[in-house]
Amino acid sequence: MMPGRASIVPCPACGARARVPTLLSGNSGGTVFWSDCKVVRPMMPRPPWVVRCSTCVHVYWLDDVWRTEHEIDRHTMTRAAVNALPEVEEATDADIFRTIEATGASMDAERQRHLRTVAWWYANDASRPDEDGRVPVRPVPDAACLADRARNLEALLASMQGDPEWRLNRCEILRQQGHFEAALRELDQEDNPDLAWVVDQQRALCAARDAAVRPLKRG
Repeated sequence: MMPGRASIVPCPACGARARVPTLLSGNSGGTVFWSDCKVVRPMMPRPPWVVRCSTCVHVYWLDDVWRTEHEIDRHTMTRAAVNALPEVEEATDADIFRTIEATGASMDAERQRHLRTVAWWYANDASRPDEDGRVPVRPVPDAACLADRARNLEALLASMQGDPEWRLNRCEILRQQGHFEAALRELDQEDNPDLAWVVDQQRALCAARDAAVRPLKRG
């Protein structure tokens, strides 16, 4: 893994600039596939999907800015000046919930579904076991946070209904909610042979009545 020269992005709300680390090269070594369909590549880390401006706390999708403005001042500022900028700050699931509540009515359905998926992944991050199977000790979420997460899962599940491309996500949400029989019914409909290794392990988790997010071994 070799880092590249950082990109610079402006906050779409206040214009404050932030630094985005980049890679010149990486590899897929140590890739972990998670039961919630998140894929983590330690030797090819990507910037966060959703970030929060450290100046005005506006929450935005990084790619919306990066795709069009990632060259801003990149070649006119010195490396020291670039490095002095704050690094983009990853949003929390709570940040995303507030954004959806504030702008959800005007947000297209696909964007909202992706935002809810990222919020789900961020919430799950707190309970992902490390390579030794240990779950890091973190603060216990308060009742309001747990309620937000539960509402997010219900809304996310509803947004995925009828779409076969999101079947495994639906299965995982149902399993994490403790609805193991419903999760198994979703698995019964998955006939893509390339995903058999996921289906088999999800079935085993349902059979064990395991509702935790788990790493999967790719066959």
